[in-house]
Amino acid sequence: MSNEHDKNERDGGEERSAGDASTGGSESASSPEPTPRIDAGSIYDVHEEHEPCPSCGVELDADAVVCIECGYDMRQARHLTPETGHDVVEEPKEVPALVSEGRGGAKVWLIVGGALVVGAMVGAGVGASQAEAGFGAITARVLLTGYLAVLHGATGLGALFIVARAMGMTFSDSKHHAHGVDLGAARMLVGVGLFLLLMSLVFPWGGLGQALKLLLACGAYFLVLWGLFGRSAMHTALIACVHAVLAAFLWIGSWLSAMAL
Repeated sequence: MSNEHDKNERDGGEERSAGDASTGGSESASSPEPTPRIDAGSIYDVHEEHEPCPSCGVELDADAVVCIECGYDMRQARHLTPETGHDVVEEPKEVPALVSEGRGGAKVWLIVGGALVVGAMVGAGVGASQAEAGFGAITARVLLTGYLAVLHGATGLGALFIVARAMGMTFSDSKHHAHGVDLGAARMLVGVGLFLLLMSLVFPWGGLGQALKLLLACGAYFLVLWGLFGRSAMHTALIACVHAVLAAFLWIGSWLSAMAL
């Protein structure tokens, strides 16, 4: 009995083992094997070579031509200046002034010019008295000298405006235009006063003396303008010539008026 029982258990165990084996085999045969994964990466992940900018060190593409960070041009080996599209405003050029401040103020030269005019009036009176002129003639000569000083001082100021306009210069570098006009007029009065003072002197030798006196007065007038205005010799000569033309124009008008009477 016991031997048969043991035999049955062995047969049952073998049947169970065979069943398990057949079941496992069927399961193994039915499940697919896993496919190996290949990590190819995204199509957007493109490997690029980079090189640093020689100027600022920023990483650039290998085929980059210009650094967008500092504007360094690889081909020209220099920095480029970008154009912003705005108009470039040039600084205005400094225009020279004909009447510059300095060398004394307007009041100083007005006093000096006034003193020279007074001296010219006295000299005209002395010259007229030496010519044995009457009191009326002496007085007329003195007053005429004062009148000419004022008149030619004004024409000299007009000559300054004309020359400044013709040469493309401003009249004065003073902040206040009136102050510049006063300074120019005072300096011109000095030149005119010295000219009239020398012309009031009595020179011998007749016509030769008169010619030498005129030459001396014109030279002194030129030197005064050259020193007080501090312009070039050409500018000073131009001022003197324009002044002489204006004075001659007025003299011709006075002569025609006298001829018409």
